[in-house]
Parts: sequence; C-alpha cells; structure tokens
Amino acid sequence: MAIICAAIVFVMHWLLNRKSIIINWPIVGMIPGLAQNMSRIQEAGGTFLFKGPWFSGMDFLLTSDPKNDPLFREICDPLGDGIISADSDNWRFLRRIIHSLVNQELRYDAAIERILEDKILKRLYQVLDHAYQIGSEFDLQDVIQRLTFDGICLLLLGYDPNCLASGFPHNALEKAFHEMEEAIHFRHIVPRVFWKLQRWLQIGEEKKMRRSWDLFEKFVMDCVTTKREEIITRKRTPSENQTEDNFDMLTAFLEEEDGGENVAITKSNKFLRDMTFNLMAAGRDTIYCE
Repeated sequence: MAIICAAIVFVMHWLLNRKSIIINWPIVGMIPGLAQNMSRIQEAGGTFLFKGPWFSGMDFLLTSDPKNDPLFREICDPLGDGIISADSDNWRFLRRIIHSLVNQELRYDAAIERILEDKILKRLYQVLDHAYQIGSEFDLQDVIQRLTFDGICLLLLGYDPNCLASGFPHNALEKAFHEMEEAIHFRHIVPRVFWKLQRWLQIGEEKKMRRSWDLFEKFVMDCVTTKREEIITRKRTPSENQTEDNFDMLTAFLEEEDGGENVAITKSNKFLRDMTFNLMAAGRDTIYCE
C-alpha cells in the first residue's frame, strides 16, 4: 500500500511539473533532472535555486543569465580578467592559450611527475609519518591545501613555498591566498552593500582582502620579473636552455613566440598576474575537504 501511495505522489508531482526542465522530486530533489539535462541547463530559467536531496545540505544557486556576469566579476575582482571570470570570446581566447601550455606534453608531463614524486612520495609521507611518530593531531584539510598550494606554485611559477613541512609552519603566501578566497566567499553570502561598506571603511574581510592581495600581487610580480630576467640570460647563453627538469608554465608562456595581434596584451604584467591567480585558484582547490 505504501508503495502504491508513493507511486501516486510521484506521478502527480510529475504531472504538475512536467513542463519544467528540472523537477524537484520528493526525497531525491533535482539530482535526476540535472544529470539528464546538463547539456541544456541554460533553458531552466536563467537563475534558479537547485534543490538537492532532502537533508543533504546540497542546495545552491545556478545561473546562466548574462545579466549576472557584471556582478560576478565585481565579486571576484581579485581574479581580474582571468579565465574563471571570463566569458564568450575572451574565455575561448584564454582557453586556447592555456591549452597550448598544457599541450607541451614532454615538458608538462615530466614536470607533473617530478612534482608529484617530490610532494607526495617524499614530503607528504614524511610529514604524516612525523606526525604519527610524535602522536600529533593534524587537520587533514590543512595538509591537503598545503600540498596543492606547493604543487601549483611549482607548476605555475617554478617556486616552492614549502608549506607542506613537519610542524606545519606558518607561510604568509599560503595564508594570503586563503584569505583572498575567504573574502570572495564572504562577498557571495552577504548583501552587496555590506561588503562594499567594509571595503570603503577598510575593515573586516575587506581589510584582509586588501592586505593579502597586495602581498600576493607583489609575490607574483616578483616571479614574473625574475622569469623575464632568466629568459634574457638564457638567450645570451643558449647552452643553458631550460630542460624538462625545471619546466614551469610561466616561463614556457613567456618563451612562446607569439606574433599575433594580442601579443601586447598577453605579455603584459597584468595579463600574467591574472592568469597566474586564476590557474592557482583552480589548481589549489582541485582537492578540497569539507
């Protein structure tokens, strides 16, 4: 009898909502509709609240409305004009550039293998074993974020901040990047006028954002300057050309001979800064524990 009643409820629910792209089903929420209609999710009404399974805490806002783009870019302004906040033709342009770097298979794959071997097989195991030996508790999320931050800095910039080390030492760069991400998340969950007032008064999360942004921007710009100087030096001494053993994406990008009309943009410090910030955000938070 219970099965029949449940079947009737599901049928009635479908009849009432059959014109919707995604139906909010009892118990399972919108998961079935999302899986079935992922390729045409933009037809679901521009902006709507996605309801996950009951009691799962998976509710979130989905949007495909271009009118929301300026607000998103304003909230995520530390990312500049990078690929995360880019749209349309600019997104395709940035994707092509990043894809060209990843397609340097021999150098890129060798760098990934080298970084993983150093950071996981050597450093991570060493840190976890040390914590076990002394009976120390640790935050697994912090460990993973240190691991991914070290890895993405090495891959992008050829610089090892050594966040993942025994004793979990404080690292100003990692903390600054984390505070920027926290501030962006804060902007998403409070009224716009609230975080704008904080920014004007330079208090709270916005004060942390400004301080962290200045620190991290200086770090990235110093890396860009150093890479430019290294490339000039190598051109004067060709025998010291870069090998697969010390590949990083920033150097590979600066070494690319781009004769296109966008060369002035792609070689600018602002473009390099925005590209680095965006790829670092994507690379650091690929693995995230809640």
